Amino acid sequence: MIDCEDFFQLLQRSGISYFTGVPDSTFGEWIAFLTAEHGRRLTHRIAAIERDAIAWAAGYGAATGCLPMVYMQNSGLGNAVNPLTSLAAKEVYGIPMLLLVGWRGEPGVHDEPQHAVMGKITLALLDVLGIPHRILSPDIREATLGIQEALQAARESRSFALVVRPGTFAPLRRAAVGSDPTVGLAAAAPAAGGCFAEVRILRETAIRILADSIGERSIIISTTGKTSRELYAHRLEKREDHTRDFLMVGSMGCAAAFAAEIALQKPSVDVYVFDGDGALLMSAGSLSAVGYYAPANFYHIVFDNQSYESTGGQPSTSVCVDFVRLALSFGYKGARLLAQSDDLGAEARRMRAEGGPQMLVVPVGGGSRREIGRPTSSPAENQRAFTGRLRSL
Repeated sequence: MIDCEDFFQLLQRSGISYFTGVPDSTFGEWIAFLTAEHGRRLTHRIAAIERDAIAWAAGYGAATGCLPMVYMQNSGLGNAVNPLTSLAAKEVYGIPMLLLVGWRGEPGVHDEPQHAVMGKITLALLDVLGIPHRILSPDIREATLGIQEALQAARESRSFALVVRPGTFAPLRRAAVGSDPTVGLAAAAPAAGGCFAEVRILRETAIRILADSIGERSIIISTTGKTSRELYAHRLEKREDHTRDFLMVGSMGCAAAFAAEIALQKPSVDVYVFDGDGALLMSAGSLSAVGYYAPANFYHIVFDNQSYESTGGQPSTSVCVDFVRLALSFGYKGARLLAQSDDLGAEARRMRAEGGPQMLVVPVGGGSRREIGRPTSSPAENQRAFTGRLRSL
């Protein structure tokens, strides 16, 4: 496996000291290293979505003439296609960058179902985009060849991608990060600027309270990652069926738009969105459409732990975001920040009484149960059960 310090030294010798992207658990150790070293030996920008990361990197390249690195999961390539082809491409502005792409869903390697299609087409997609690539070897000497290829591509105003398999990077040795460098990194984020409440409740506890507080003619759209897993676990433990819940195992940032259209099509059904700060930041513009079309049966719950917990706890930028004011500025009928954890059930009932679109921001603590499982039903099975229930309402 590659030691993060050795990899950084290799990049630094090649003139690369600027990094931006969206976290991926495939190389959580590397992102932990960047987070810990930001402001000392390197610059690390946390982006809300991959297309923004490409823009950040292009701005850096245009200003300095130096080669930046952009990291992302291969699912993020879809978000990055437009700026890669219309901003960075040689045929347009010719601003090269080094891509570090986590390879989820590699053919023949067991992974979650949402990664299967992108995993199969990752290398072919890079070929279609005209981006030369190489699989990053866990041997630092072979990895050097990839960096040399990237530098040669940059001299030709072309980007280059290093594709990373899980297990390529070794666990961090830096004591400052702790024994598990991919957990709890939200502490490395800047101090809150007065726009984030100090109340904390475990997300799983909040999910239980809310799921038990909403009516029978209600459905829940839950965002990807631990949120959906915790909702699924709650239903199992209570021996309830899962037909009221749509579990988004992928499509990060799409929960609100998906739920809003269901709310508009089913005005007699209360539609709740269980969202996360990182997912909402990825597609914050979707709030404007929610406010514009104003579904009166739409209730948006945002669990904010200031981190991308499902990929290892890397910090998000929500520490400086006032989601309440954002929602109101986009036309939500009401929006509140949970002031006391004991008020959660009452707040859910208040939202329904006032009518939507409504947002409730719930500050939650970091971390989750290590033993929390994954849904045993497939996404297709979940979808069939959910739509069957929905169409009967």
